[in-house]
Amino acid sequence: MPAIAPVRFVLTDALRTKTRMAAQSYKAYGEATESLLYTFDDFGANRVKQWRLSPDAFAQLAFHLAHVRTKGFIGTTYESIATRQFKHGRTEAMRVVTQEILTFTAAMQNRTVSTAEKLAAMRAAADKHVARARECQEGKAPSSICGSCS
Repeated sequence: MPAIAPVRFVLTDALRTKTRMAAQSYKAYGEATESLLYTFDDFGANRVKQWRLSPDAFAQLAFHLAHVRTKGFIGTTYESIATRQFKHGRTEAMRVVTQEILTFTAAMQNRTVSTAEKLAAMRAAADKHVARARECQEGKAPSSICGSCS
């Protein structure tokens, strides 16, 4: 075993200033970020299943719609997918954003799109999400929004 020696940090005035600025920036970020927790006792996975939608897909659509409404653009996200049927199992990273999710979020932002069209866009996006998850579970991870593997 190597000898244990304390690590000594020598901070110059410039490093102290940068550290102080980083702390102030982080504090400002925290103060500008707000999280609220809402409990929905009358709504959950069972209700979503009654609509014949995947709860996971429904949540992903909600996340993306919320991101578009708060940030103004779609976020790039990944979802971990278990591939249990393979020996010793493994995980796959599914890219969640599809053309169907882009169509859904655009429809939800457009006041001229009818409720029926919005529901159809939601169903199409949810169905695509489930299909992509299944592909990933089978080791066929589509990696781009067009669905082709790269």
